Amino acid sequence: MWGRRRRKIVIVAEPGCETGLHAAFLDQPDIQLMTAAPGQGARQLARAEHPRLIVQDLVDPQQDSLDLTRHFKGDRATRSVPIIAVTSEGHEKTVREAGADTVLIKPLVQRAYWEAVSQFIRLPRRRDLRQIVNLRFTYEFGDHEWQAFSRDLSMYGAFLKTDHLLPQDALVRVRFSLPGEVDPVRCDAFVRRPAPIDSNDHHTSGFAVEFEGLGGRDAERLEAFVKRHLRRSLFG
Repeated sequence: MWGRRRRKIVIVAEPGCETGLHAAFLDQPDIQLMTAAPGQGARQLARAEHPRLIVQDLVDPQQDSLDLTRHFKGDRATRSVPIIAVTSEGHEKTVREAGADTVLIKPLVQRAYWEAVSQFIRLPRRRDLRQIVNLRFTYEFGDHEWQAFSRDLSMYGAFLKTDHLLPQDALVRVRFSLPGEVDPVRCDAFVRRPAPIDSNDHHTSGFAVEFEGLGGRDAERLEAFVKRHLRRSLFG
């Protein structure tokens, strides 16, 4: 990656939208994110910066925001720039007709977001800020529910210490509480890599889970916790 120019992505979002979530999903060393509110500022930014991708966060697509999508596709300076539109359910057809190349439906899901961006920008393997942390997890599969403790945790998943193993790729429902917070983080997750654990541990086995349905406020809370924990481990 030495000498590679940073790829630019313009995020267009109304004030108050969760632009931090886009940053969390696209946290890569050679990607530069720039944000603008809809309107003339977004048009000028896209023309001046020549981004590789435009992401429009459309809370409720109105004529003005759709006109901006049409402008991007009609302007000689930006017509070749792909547009990913993030919107609510029921607006997909309208947004596509305005010119969006790909439409994502809220709430945002990490894997879907990553795959959408990867259509237009080749992304390196996600950097996984994985921290050793012991949190109590509850995971549900079918009609059964079990408790486990995490061995480590990242924005994208965790390794759970448990003797109740589940099949590879099983879809489970997980929830866990972050220190100092009352509301638990809740999401779906895929079971990955069932594996034995060091015999010195109370549990003799466990498995990794890859978060699938993590989005919105929960993703921001988890990102903040992982980064705080990383700073403490680096600087005491």
